[in-house]
Amino acid sequence: MRRNNKLKSGLFTAILLLLCLSACNVRRPGMVLSNRKMADVLYDYHMTKSMIREMGIVADDDKQAYMDFVYQKHNITEEVFDSSLSWYSRNPDAMMSVYDLVFLRMDKENTNIKDRIAERDNLMNASISGDSVNLWTEPPVQRMSGRPFENLLSFKLTADNFYEYDDTLRWSMNYHFMNGAPDASRPTVMMLQIWYDRDSMISEQRTVLQDGVQTLTLQNDTMGVIKTVQGFVYYPRQADSTHFLLLDDISLFRMHPKRTAEQDSIRETIPLTRPVRVTR
Repeated sequence: MRRNNKLKSGLFTAILLLLCLSACNVRRPGMVLSNRKMADVLYDYHMTKSMIREMGIVADDDKQAYMDFVYQKHNITEEVFDSSLSWYSRNPDAMMSVYDLVFLRMDKENTNIKDRIAERDNLMNASISGDSVNLWTEPPVQRMSGRPFENLLSFKLTADNFYEYDDTLRWSMNYHFMNGAPDASRPTVMMLQIWYDRDSMISEQRTVLQDGVQTLTLQNDTMGVIKTVQGFVYYPRQADSTHFLLLDDISLFRMHPKRTAEQDSIRETIPLTRPVRVTR
C-alpha cells in the first residue's frame, strides 16, 4: 500500500510538472507548420512573388497557378498555409524566428543581394551629414489582399555604422481599406522590432481596423549591439473577397536626436553597431 502511495505521488508530481511546462510554452495547433517548414514555404512564397512582380503578371488566375505550385512542392494545402500564417501573425516572436531562417537562406541563395547591398550603402552614405534618413527603398505604394502573394509585407535591415544609442525609428504608412471596412474578426496586424545581439528586443505592435495614417515608433536604448530592425504588415483573408488594402506614403525614418557635447562623449563609449549588411 505504501509503495502504491509513493507511485501515485510520483505520478501526480510528474503530471503537474508536465502541465507547468506546457503552460510556459505557446500552444501550437496541430495544423500549424513547424518553424523550419514554414520558413521553407515562405522562402518560395517570396521568391515566387518577386518573380511574378518582375514578369509583370497581373491576372489573379495566373498568380494562383504559381501559388498552387508552391503548395504542391511542399505537399500542403492553401488552408494549411493560411492557418499557419494567421497563427504566426498572432505570435510575433515565432514569426520573427521563422523569418530569421528565411533571411538566412536569402543571404546564401539570393543572386541579387549584392545589388541590394550597393543600393543600401549609397543611401546610408547620404545620411552621414543629416539628422534623419528614410531607410525605405521598396515602392512607397503597396496593394494587399487576402490572396496568396498579396497578404504579407515584411522587411529586415541589418544594423550599419550609423545607428546611434538614442536613435528613433519610425515606420509609417497610410491605410486605405477598399470596397468596405475590414472584418473586425480578421484585423490587419502591424509590427516593428529592434533586435539586439543578446537576443533581447523591443517592439511595438498594432491592429488596424480603419483608414488613416498608422505610425510605429521605437527609440533605441543601451540593451546591447543592434542586430536588426524588422517588421511586417499582415492582411488576412477577408470574408468579402472583393476587399483589399492599399498602403501609400510608406516610410521608415531613422532620426538622430540633437545632443550636447557631453552626450556625444557618452555615445563614443557605447559599442552599437556592426558593419553594413542588408537583407530582405
